[in-house]
Amino acid sequence: MLRLVTLSAVVGAVSLVLTLPSGSAAPRPLLTAIVSDNADFVSPDAGLAYERSHTAGARLLRISVGWDTVAPEGSTKPAAFHAADPRDPMYDFRELDARVRAAVAHHLEPIVGFYGAPRWAQGRPPHAMPYAGPYKPDPGEVGKFATALAVRYGGSFEGLPRVRYWRFWNEPNLGTYLSPQFDDAHQPVSPGWYRRMLEAFAEPVHAVHRDNVVIAGSLAPFGYKEANMAPREFLRLLLCLSKGRSPRPVCARAATFDAFALHPYTSGGPTHRASRPGDVSLGNLPEIQRLLSAGARYHRIRSTHAPELWVTEFSWDSRPPDPSELAPPVALQAQWTAEGLYRMWKAGVKVVAWFLLRDIDWPASVYQSGLYFRSGIKMALDEPKPTLRAFRFPFVTFPQGKRRYVWGRTPAGVPHRVLVEQRRAGSWKRLATVRSDRFGIFSAVLKRPVLQPRPPRPVPMRTSYPAAVLADQPTSYWRLGDVDGPAARDLVGKEPAVALGGVRFGIEGALRNDRDTAASFDGTGRIDLGPVTTPRTVELWAKTGEPREAPFFSNRSALAQFADVGTFLRWTQVFDDFRLNGGSPIADQRWHHIVYTYSGVTGRIYVDGKLDAENTWITVEGTAPASLGYDVPLGIHLKGSLDEVAIYDHPLSAAQVQRHYRASGRVLAPNADRGSLRARIVGSNDASLPFPLKPPPDRYVLPFGG
Repeated sequence: MLRLVTLSAVVGAVSLVLTLPSGSAAPRPLLTAIVSDNADFVSPDAGLAYERSHTAGARLLRISVGWDTVAPEGSTKPAAFHAADPRDPMYDFRELDARVRAAVAHHLEPIVGFYGAPRWAQGRPPHAMPYAGPYKPDPGEVGKFATALAVRYGGSFEGLPRVRYWRFWNEPNLGTYLSPQFDDAHQPVSPGWYRRMLEAFAEPVHAVHRDNVVIAGSLAPFGYKEANMAPREFLRLLLCLSKGRSPRPVCARAATFDAFALHPYTSGGPTHRASRPGDVSLGNLPEIQRLLSAGARYHRIRSTHAPELWVTEFSWDSRPPDPSELAPPVALQAQWTAEGLYRMWKAGVKVVAWFLLRDIDWPASVYQSGLYFRSGIKMALDEPKPTLRAFRFPFVTFPQGKRRYVWGRTPAGVPHRVLVEQRRAGSWKRLATVRSDRFGIFSAVLKRPVLQPRPPRPVPMRTSYPAAVLADQPTSYWRLGDVDGPAARDLVGKEPAVALGGVRFGIEGALRNDRDTAASFDGTGRIDLGPVTTPRTVELWAKTGEPREAPFFSNRSALAQFADVGTFLRWTQVFDDFRLNGGSPIADQRWHHIVYTYSGVTGRIYVDGKLDAENTWITVEGTAPASLGYDVPLGIHLKGSLDEVAIYDHPLSAAQVQRHYRASGRVLAPNADRGSLRARIVGSNDASLPFPLKPPPDRYVLPFGG
């Protein structure tokens, strides 16, 4: 039997979730999940996707099924179809069966949900257009389909695993998934209809197993369009509560669920609040807790226990690969991920599902929020983002008076003893040892002082820049300062580079310890280099202020084969039969050292001596006329300046790139982890990402990047 949760039960639960920065109250978990609603989990590499979800520390996997994809089609329900029978031959559960089995085989508990009613299971308004999406699905048919699912995955049906977690519908506050949101008088109708469907769903799910968990909501964060509803308003009406800071019941109806879920995407960082009333980002989660508390207090929630708060979808995009300046740099995405998990745990969230495991192809898709960069070859060669470590082993630190507060969760929430360490003078020094609770959560206020880092002392380079370059054996090296009319000499002794059109030699060069000059391009000219075989390294200095696509070096043919190194908007970009975007802004009218290397499998971009982007792909190699400041297939020119151009038939190492940069008279920027803290499992090298002593201020980003 379901019961209405009591005030005392919920007050006890909510007191845990709205206070407690220090872990002094009863332990409570933070479980992580991966959203698997894309083709990677049904591809030939699906086994690796499941395996990597588990090794990312996730213990659950969100699996969604389209009701209309497994049930018979058509506008009329077949007379012989028994919708509540999981054996009915008109159902096609083959893909869902395989996904549930694969999840369980990889030690991932499935969170199964559905949406998208077949046409015969939904009504349409009198003047509706022909079928264009779900419209008020029939609660009776919802209940029959829920029965078929719950029985099929009840643990005793034809050897299929049991599913315990059941998510009902997706983002029902959006007209895309449930319509209409309002009636002709603009009165909201979707929360009431969703309550009816939810009741029909929950009853058979609980009837199969009383401890099955029904997850309601999965609300979208923003209701800014007329066809949508703000999530807080949707929840308030679902629970039949009045407006205001002290909501009271306005009807006698109750909603049936065990957990309520949100998708609290944000246009800022982990503490960012939604700008529109009623919307929900990470910073608004306590307001949702207050609504759930009021709903329980007035018996507007039917559940077997105090309702839990879940986040069944969340992420930030990263730059790279998303080139938008409104996507956070990948290092910031990682830091925000660790802090976001902490903020959600602090707000009482039990489960957080990350969207996605790996990026989807850009620019075909805007979804670049993966824990892995997507390889141009196969999933096995995907490069992990630092975000993977932050998701697997979140750790944060904040000032607390004159001391430091630390919080973290061990990988997969397994109990451990944990070392808290600080980066000092190039090594990690122990500050404290902390024991996690049974859910792997640990927190402490450090007694040992945390030292503020001092800036590193620069180490001068005695080697000149040309000597450093020549020592690494380029196949050509044009300094662009040793000129004879329109020609610039190649120091390795090959054909000179010849300027055509709007190119001017003799401008101030990039090197601080060398008076050699550079070349400027007015957007119409180029420098021809002659035939060049696709290089394994392109090294140059560039200065531009044009936030657009522009080439520095290109030997691409008219068929767009071979290599192009340049800019896209404000960042570096390489085409070499694959698009590799950088993440550091360079279109700022300053000289930057740009190095592109390709090993035959892995391509890397270095900016000012530091790795800026990398990925794996297979390229086509060949020989074609090469240019500086011009790309043949796009027909575009550079407006900016270039200096010290070298190409190599082998990839430079990171140490070689740094040596060249320092030989220019510059100092490498200090590592971002200078002075930061990290957590490490005792007796292991398994460590969190470093977390800075002073997190950066909030900044505006677009959900899903740009």
